[in-house]
Amino acid sequence: MCEKAVSFCLLSAVIVFTLQGCGTDYGPNGQGRLLWHYKPAGSDVFDWCQPAIVWDKKTGRRIIIFGDGDEVGGGRLYAVDADTHKDVWGPVVFEGPIGNSPATLSSDEKRVYFGEGSKPGRVFCVDTSDGHIIWTASGLPSDAGAFMSCGALSHDERTFYIGSGAWPEDKSLADNRLYAIDTVTGRLKWIYKSQTHPAQGESGASNYGSFFCDPAVLADGRIVAATFSGHLYCLRDRDNRAEMVWDFELIDKNAAGYTSKEPFHQEIWGSPAIDSDGTIYIGSNAGKVHAINPDTGKLRWETQKTGGEISGAPVIGADGNIYAGAEDHYLYVWKPPAGPASTPVAPIARYFWKDRWPNGATALANGEVVFGGEQGNRYISVKLVNGNLVKQWESEPVGQLDEKEAKTEPLIDPVTYTIYVSGGHSGGLYALKGTQPMADSPWPKVQRDIHNSGRADAK
Repeated sequence: MCEKAVSFCLLSAVIVFTLQGCGTDYGPNGQGRLLWHYKPAGSDVFDWCQPAIVWDKKTGRRIIIFGDGDEVGGGRLYAVDADTHKDVWGPVVFEGPIGNSPATLSSDEKRVYFGEGSKPGRVFCVDTSDGHIIWTASGLPSDAGAFMSCGALSHDERTFYIGSGAWPEDKSLADNRLYAIDTVTGRLKWIYKSQTHPAQGESGASNYGSFFCDPAVLADGRIVAATFSGHLYCLRDRDNRAEMVWDFELIDKNAAGYTSKEPFHQEIWGSPAIDSDGTIYIGSNAGKVHAINPDTGKLRWETQKTGGEISGAPVIGADGNIYAGAEDHYLYVWKPPAGPASTPVAPIARYFWKDRWPNGATALANGEVVFGGEQGNRYISVKLVNGNLVKQWESEPVGQLDEKEAKTEPLIDPVTYTIYVSGGHSGGLYALKGTQPMADSPWPKVQRDIHNSGRADAK
């Protein structure tokens, strides 16, 4: 089946260069200007397919790897040279779309791991030098669900963790399992099945246990993974089995009709961020960011309720503050308290982005935070100045002017500081002018680094 399902496809690509936009508030050095656009021919690239970067430090060459989610023609994995903007190999074509944030690179940058967003789901390992498939994961159940999330690598890089699941309305793709796969052999090591129950305001949605959010690996090697059903699981990989350490349940005791028998679980939509002391930050549809103790699984503190759901992943800025966007069109920033807080933590500042819902931020070294909009096709940079979030620049349109799809979280080139984003139904990879490296913070972007490793530094 693998030989028939996967092939190399020599598709032409169009590179569109844009020298300037109209009515765009660039930065003083042209930040936000569209430098180039790689458009794969015949592709319909999904939003949120987070790219990753292969960086040869001897030669300086960078290769950007990203996937698409064309449900009709199958998914494709691309490798594009950051300097020439041309294909390095492939693309490699798969039966199903490549899901959310597909590229998780090994530290030696020779392998990329990702899942296929169709059912039955499959997981692949591809050689980054030429695009050939090293293995297709074996031992997965025949009813394995779609892989819509990015994975994470263990510290010894012998295990790849990836969750399977789907949007609540896509019950046919539901799986509700977290998979651990041996990166050398491609063999399944273990499966962990989540709890399923209705979340607040819903009933009978069997796939609310979906591991749609990206997992993360703590400094001591434990795995944390959240589900739609309001659970954040902490697991230990022990003797080829998953051992649960704790289960944090996000329960809304103030919900109408709440009883101890039928608690209302708030939904967790975004991936976790890990601070230097191990604190785990997650957003929820309660409109809050929750800080979890990694040792006990208990709540350390949480923010005041914002005016909208927080569906994206929080990030940690160069200043150590926590940034996250909400559906009320504000980007919020909170200063973490020194210890547990008995009262909700208020934001120290917020920025309103009219007509756009901030989602998917990346922190920069100079204190700026760059983010895109869930209902728009531009990116914006803000900075905390004298207690206020102040706009630094805004990009020109990325994609069609009338397009209302989100693009991915910004990925920063480690050499040129170019800002890469992909996704949206206009398709392709976009390169925006940037002048700052990514922040040297514990978790400056979703899945932490340019490899999307999803792991904190080992102890």
